[in-house]
Amino acid sequence: MAVNSGGQVIAVSSSFTKSYFWDPLSGTTEIAPLPGDTEVRALGLNNLGEVVGDSGPATTRHPFRWNALQGTRLLAGLLGIGSVSAKAINDAGEIVGNAVLQS
Repeated sequence: MAVNSGGQVIAVSSSFTKSYFWDPLSGTTEIAPLPGDTEVRALGLNNLGEVVGDSGPATTRHPFRWNALQGTRLLAGLLGIGSVSAKAINDAGEIVGNAVLQS
């Protein structure tokens, strides 16, 4: 869970399969997983309402960036190396994350 200076909040379900974005003006929005994926975890939120996290089945995660206008978009720079998660995003749009390499 995270909260920004505008009072926006992200939360993940107890099963870690669904995530939500809450805004004091517009209410709750479910964050959709990437196409073909079944789970989504929102992990970072900046003051512009941009969310990062990971999507996928439990075994292979794909990093994403989400906002209310464009929805869930794949961060494709590190694909093919294993399971990748975007963990945090700052107000300049810089993202940090981690990867579990395939052996």
